[in-house]
Amino acid sequence: HLPCVGNIKESASRQLQAYLDHGIRHILALRGDSSSLRADSEFPSAPALVDFIRREFGGAFTIAVAGAPEGLPDSRPLEAEIELLKRKQDSGADYIITRLCWDIDAFRYWLDAIRASGIQLPVEAGILPILDQAETVGEVLSHSSAIPKSLCRIIAKNWILPNPFVKDPFDADVERKKADFRKAGLEYTINQIHAYQACGVGGIHLRTRNRYEDAALIVRESGIRNAP
Repeated sequence: HLPCVGNIKESASRQLQAYLDHGIRHILALRGDSSSLRADSEFPSAPALVDFIRREFGGAFTIAVAGAPEGLPDSRPLEAEIELLKRKQDSGADYIITRLCWDIDAFRYWLDAIRASGIQLPVEAGILPILDQAETVGEVLSHSSAIPKSLCRIIAKNWILPNPFVKDPFDADVERKKADFRKAGLEYTINQIHAYQACGVGGIHLRTRNRYEDAALIVRESGIRNAP
């Protein structure tokens, strides 16, 4: 990950060269938190960062950029997201990794829209495995993502909530609910992968959170490992 925020050309060049020296050839070029961007920043946007990497290092790196199927996080319309993606493509990006999007209909609409606009970059669907209830709810809120009914039902059925109106306010069934949530979440994640593959995406980007065994299980059970 290489963000615009906190980077100037001199330090970015040193950092990128260090990556090359260590055999790292893949970069995800991001804007970062827009509230931290200064007006005099040398990288005011992700396209500017992509353009810099290409000019300084040619084809040494494969460059991924972010896509937002539900629109940009600062509430700009979808048209603005598409225009930004065009600029990233023109600057030399190689492919797109999407932000989290559980709404498959919104994803299909976005994919059709970017293709119609002339964006031909391969797309990897960004997926957060549904394994932990608190983490899932936190990601939904932080990304302002729409939640499909099927995922809502999984969360509601296994909701862990202390009840202040009983003598023992803590949920005595918490461990079973955690286990049931994880089991249902794994199945949901695998089905989500299959739905995105049916859209014709170029790949799946699992946000593993360093959970190697969980990620390996999802890869095996979903068939990603055997996919062309």
